[in-house]
Amino acid sequence: MLEGYVYAIGLLLLLILTATHWLDGFLEERDQKKSRRVKLIFFFLSLLLTQGFYLPLLNGYYLNLSHLLFIFPLCLYHFWRLPASQMGQTAAVILFLAVFYVASQQMFLLDPILMILSPLILYPSLFALLTFLVTTDLSRQWLTISFGMMAGEMIYKALILQKSKVVWVGDASFRDQFFLALIAVTLLTVVWESLGKFVRRIHLKTSWRVRFLPGVTKRRA
Repeated sequence: MLEGYVYAIGLLLLLILTATHWLDGFLEERDQKKSRRVKLIFFFLSLLLTQGFYLPLLNGYYLNLSHLLFIFPLCLYHFWRLPASQMGQTAAVILFLAVFYVASQQMFLLDPILMILSPLILYPSLFALLTFLVTTDLSRQWLTISFGMMAGEMIYKALILQKSKVVWVGDASFRDQFFLALIAVTLLTVVWESLGKFVRRIHLKTSWRVRFLPGVTKRRA
């Protein structure tokens, strides 16, 4: 009954946070923050307004308009801009996530007892963890999760189209999982980086104190 509300409320919060400068820390270039902020506001607003519309691609195969017009082209653009050294690895991770999504959906469809957690928690957690183990770069994490989940959703819905008269690619349940996966990997990366900075700071303070303890001298070459 509440499917789709997580995605809608999340986009609304991101829209408010962007407009009130709370997300300026994620905008890299200071001289272009204003233009980037305007683009982000337009992007979030477009996703919010088009989330409930679907475009019929095939007979009974409907694709969510927000994913087709905004998220998928944005993923293609950033994938194309990747360095050649990272493109192959990123493509392999995207393919793995897509296959994993399709296989797990088919497995849970055959035997729902295997799903020990709600899909709203299970898929975002798994995708965030798998992506975090590959890279800690946020932009690449967002790219691989977005591309992998969308590709997996499109393939999975195409497979079950033979048994169903109508399939909705990027439905409300998927949008919630998609949004929570991005939030989960972002939080995981931020916490990991903060923990690393804290440990390094403690190490520096400890080494500084040991250096100046009575009787401790620097070795001379």
